[in-house]
Amino acid sequence: MICPMNVIIGLASAGIHGFESPAAGYQEKALSLNNLIVSHPSATVFAEVTDDAMTGLGLFTGDLLVVDKSLTATRGDVVLALVDGETVCRQLDHDHHKLHANTNAHYSEISVTDGIEIQGVAICAVRFHRRKRDPLVLKSLDDLLVESTFVGRARGDSMTGVGIHSGDILIVSRQLTAGSGDVIIAMYENEFVCKVLDLTNSRLLSANDDFEPVLIKPDDRFWCEGVVPASIRLLKQPSLLL
Repeated sequence: MICPMNVIIGLASAGIHGFESPAAGYQEKALSLNNLIVSHPSATVFAEVTDDAMTGLGLFTGDLLVVDKSLTATRGDVVLALVDGETVCRQLDHDHHKLHANTNAHYSEISVTDGIEIQGVAICAVRFHRRKRDPLVLKSLDDLLVESTFVGRARGDSMTGVGIHSGDILIVSRQLTAGSGDVIIAMYENEFVCKVLDLTNSRLLSANDDFEPVLIKPDDRFWCEGVVPASIRLLKQPSLLL
């Protein structure tokens, strides 16, 4: 069973060279992730997830949060909070003045008291599927975009094992050479798919045990559109994507 992926946004930069691609029809205009996602650039900072308290929302240690310090937190928001001198990422239950982990029983609820400082609201999280970027070097979401990059949006749950959930934004690079173990976007039998590449066995792998591997046969219509070095989980939906 193949879980498809929808490409919803134009290429970040023009310049697809060397072959005719089904994605060529999506060459519309330059893309700015900052303009698309970040509403208050001067109040927006990066923060790294440092524990596994929020795995129920697909946030894991090492993921990079994009935090808007100008927003007032409301119930259900993922927030950064200063607790006993330590910055933690938790979900706000505003009605009961609690911060809680999401589906992880190892973390206790935190009461929001005068000693707890809400530092900002996480608007999205970046997951790195290749080499991790230094959050101190990443100054803007647009730093994720390079020449010959396009952006798509995941649909379905076949890739949850690598942290890609339905609705996530996928950064797709044509500059990277796809290798075994890479998350790729491919055209398979006239459909965009997001899978893990198994070059040794000529297979496309899902990251969900409910989906069988797909053997790429010589007569299949298949080509790799690009490698997914990073994906973005939207924690607050930008108005441009509503």
